[in-house]
Amino acid sequence: MSSVRTDLASTGSSPSATSVNHRIARPLQKSVVNPLVRLAFRLGIPDPGDALLQTTGRRSGQPRQTPVCDGMDGDTFWLLSEHGRDADWVKDIEANPGVRVKVRSWDAQRVASWHGAPR
Repeated sequence: MSSVRTDLASTGSSPSATSVNHRIARPLQKSVVNPLVRLAFRLGIPDPGDALLQTTGRRSGQPRQTPVCDGMDGDTFWLLSEHGRDADWVKDIEANPGVRVKVRSWDAQRVASWHGAPR
């Protein structure tokens, strides 16, 4: 069975850079960039470096699709969380490690496993 591996890397950013990231970059990414990437997938014209990660919402139980970088390496799909354990998709995987990954078409169901930074 293929797997999804998640590395939670710290960027080592300064507090002021982190503040800017939380105030400007994250909202822009969630409200502008991510919807455009999802639209490109729906239209069948995704960027070659993009993929969609489908998790199950930890509270709602509904499927959630999050644009991520294409991390396919053989039978393993690698994910790096820019926001560490603060990313919603990371929290969803912690609650339910069953995920789907779409690179060009939906891959089979996968199970995520953690590698990298401990809590």
